[in-house]
Order: sequence, then C-alpha cells, then structure tokens
Amino acid sequence: MLKRIKNLLKGSIFIIALIISITIVVLSLLKLPSSKINIINIDKAYHSIAYFALGISWLFAYYRKPEKNISL
Repeated sequence: MLKRIKNLLKGSIFIIALIISITIVVLSLLKLPSSKINIINIDKAYHSIAYFALGISWLFAYYRKPEKNISL
C-alpha cells in the first residue's frame, strides 16, 4: 500500500510543495476575518504550523536516499 502511494506522489511532490508554498504566501498576505476564539498570540501557533508544513514539504521534495556503494 505504501509503495503505491509513494509511486503516485513521486512525480508530483515538487508541485505539491510549490502549491503549499503559494498557499502560505497568499494566506499570509490576505486579511482574514477574526475568529471567535480569543487566545493570546494564536497567530504564533498558526505561523508555526505553516512553517512546519512548508519545511516538511520541501524536505520531501528534495530528499534523496543515499546510494549504496558496494566495493569489493
């Protein structure tokens, strides 16, 4: 099952990372309506989640497994 998912996402992981990046930029520049939740500094939590998603998506986009060199 995991190999099927990996093969499905192999070619499009860069595009997914790019879409996540553009979404974060757009959401950062838009004035969003305030929510009914009144938690002090909730924007810090939102930014932490966004930057975590951004970092993980680009890590997956550029991560390569090291090749095994077998020397005899």
